Amino acid sequence: MSTSDNKTPSDNGYKSGFNISVKDYPKLHGQENYQTWADAWEVAFDILELWDVVSGESTKPDPPSEGPSTSTTEVKQWTRKDKQAKFFLYQAVDSTFHADISANTTSHNAWKAFKDRFDKETPATNMILLEAIWKIKLTSNQSISDHTTKFETA
Repeated sequence: MSTSDNKTPSDNGYKSGFNISVKDYPKLHGQENYQTWADAWEVAFDILELWDVVSGESTKPDPPSEGPSTSTTEVKQWTRKDKQAKFFLYQAVDSTFHADISANTTSHNAWKAFKDRFDKETPATNMILLEAIWKIKLTSNQSISDHTTKFETA
């Protein structure tokens, strides 16, 4: 398998020596599929050589102070990778979350916003989970089994 430095989005996916079809990857619908979605897309971004930007490992270089230089090229390359990553994020989420991507200036900020909102390990989602559990009440027409299932899936 060979890789190519000329990666461009196409009808079949993104070219990096092979095709990645966006339609074969999960779309984010909310907390219920966040972990599966995040795991799949982390692999996809890694294959596409965009994970360093999405994860925040690579940050936008400072622009040069005078004239064109290698640094100008680095800024352009980083910006292009970030725009490509945002393009794929738009494809990777339900349209109800497009505003969350638009509200963030970088793909890393958008990824982090989804993580903060949906990852069960964050304080915000812990509070949402606690509230959901608190609201679960056993009703007279509900079996213990159904109640337990509802509690476990909260």
